[in-house]
Amino acid sequence: MGHGEPSRFRHTRAELPRPHPRGPSGRRAARRGDDRRSEVEPTQMTIRARLIGSAALTTLLSAILGLVLIGNAREVTHLVDRAHWADELVDQASMLSSLTYDYLTHPGDRARDQWSIVQKRIEGTLDRHALTGTPEEERLAGLRRQNRRLLDAFGRMVDVRADLETASATPEAARELSTRLAGQIAARIQALEREIIALQERALQSIARAQKRLVGSILLFVGALVVVIPISGFLIVRSIARPVAALMRGTAVVAAGDLSHKVGTLADDELGELSRAFDRMTESLRATTVSRDELARSEERFRTLLTGSPFPLVVIDTGGRIVIVNEQTCELFGYEEEELIGQKLEILLPSRFRAEHPRLRGEYMRQPSVRVMGQGRNLTGLRKDSIEIPIEIGLSVVEGAEGRLAIANSWRICLTSCARL
Repeated sequence: MGHGEPSRFRHTRAELPRPHPRGPSGRRAARRGDDRRSEVEPTQMTIRARLIGSAALTTLLSAILGLVLIGNAREVTHLVDRAHWADELVDQASMLSSLTYDYLTHPGDRARDQWSIVQKRIEGTLDRHALTGTPEEERLAGLRRQNRRLLDAFGRMVDVRADLETASATPEAARELSTRLAGQIAARIQALEREIIALQERALQSIARAQKRLVGSILLFVGALVVVIPISGFLIVRSIARPVAALMRGTAVVAAGDLSHKVGTLADDELGELSRAFDRMTESLRATTVSRDELARSEERFRTLLTGSPFPLVVIDTGGRIVIVNEQTCELFGYEEEELIGQKLEILLPSRFRAEHPRLRGEYMRQPSVRVMGQGRNLTGLRKDSIEIPIEIGLSVVEGAEGRLAIANSWRICLTSCARL
């Protein structure tokens, strides 16, 4: 920091000792964190999986209810249809009984044809509503047999009546025979009606049972939803609320300054990952804080050593501003410490050196070394009272928290100069 080119480097650059970036306690905490992460953690469902599982369970229950309702609805529809055609058969059997009486009182082709039409309707109704594979199949087969016997009996009655008319039988004999045959037909019609009514009653009973099953299925489903949805919702909310509450408490504790606090969540879900990330962040923050405190203490010791040096000493930053100056320097140049801190170093140089000195200082800061400045040259400093004094300056560089610092020390004054002063 004076006039002249730098001489050859005789020493290597000095650096301020710095603590481990994490510090001893930081390294131990990091190892503990690694050990905790290496432990086998219980496998749990993630929040996403739990929500999907709850929705899937509700959907499954809804699908089961839907299938049950569809099955019951089809069964009820089938039973109602069976009851309707049973009513139709009852009406047709009653009509057949009435037509049989009409034929007996007013025999003729018209009454016979009407009877045949109704009988065919009964047969067609039985054929359209087959009950194959059901418990009513045998009863329906019995209805068909009864219908065929009824048709045979009516045919015999028609044939007998025609034979009697051909044989010119007495009206009393014809009437007696017809009445006997009509009684047989009526008995068969009544038997047919009883079978149809029994079938109708069973259909109505089946409808009632199907409706009860339908109501039971609905109540069961509603009960399942009432139980499953609140329980699953409670479990999901609890699995989320507990880690969130623990994380909030941990945040408050850390914000209060306790960097040793651990959330300690072992859940293998998103909140568990967040909690472990929070713990790692806290661990890193604590290590950084320890490192920063140790660095501050180290720099404080360094500053104490510099300011307590028995030789004049000045420390400048990369911008050439004075950041540390000891009492010997202040006495040598006639300044107070407050007058020098923050000033450019050129304040201590004669004006003829000030223009060139920033360039020389910049070159030194880019390629620093421990050396004597301006070796072999006569260097001078400028006191506050404008008196120039011959000096010899040693240069070195340290790395601190604020970056690279240059130290100008050993401002030794020649004996001849001392005598002159």
